[in-house]
Amino acid sequence: MYFATVCRLDGLAIGGLIWAMHHQATRVPAWALWATLAATGAALLAEANAKGALGPLTYSVTSLFFDAILCAALQWKPLARPLSFAPLGYLGRISYGLYLLHIPVLGIVTGLMAGMDTDLLGHRPVAVSAVAFVLTIGLASLSWFAL
Repeated sequence: MYFATVCRLDGLAIGGLIWAMHHQATRVPAWALWATLAATGAALLAEANAKGALGPLTYSVTSLFFDAILCAALQWKPLARPLSFAPLGYLGRISYGLYLLHIPVLGIVTGLMAGMDTDLLGHRPVAVSAVAFVLTIGLASLSWFAL
């Protein structure tokens, strides 16, 4: 199920808040980060075990989980080190292209390789996802460097 971008403004707002806090040198208390990670992690595990358990909140909970990881990385250097891995930086550089291209590429690859309905919420072979992943990175890189 697709939820319009305006329904995910909470993720953008949280990202903006993190940016503002980082530039104001405001720290999130460690207990708040751990509590957020624990609560959102438990909710995401519940979602994984009972599909649809969170409903439309899945995007918000996922965003909050990764935002807590970002806050922790900004405050705790041992966590920042693995997140500064060069391939992750590269994916960040081409991320908008990845965002735009991943759904159409996955749909096309699913239809061509698996002969399946291109319903993107269904199950598909791992090979289909792997090919779509590599192809999406290639096309996003091409668009970044060629356009």
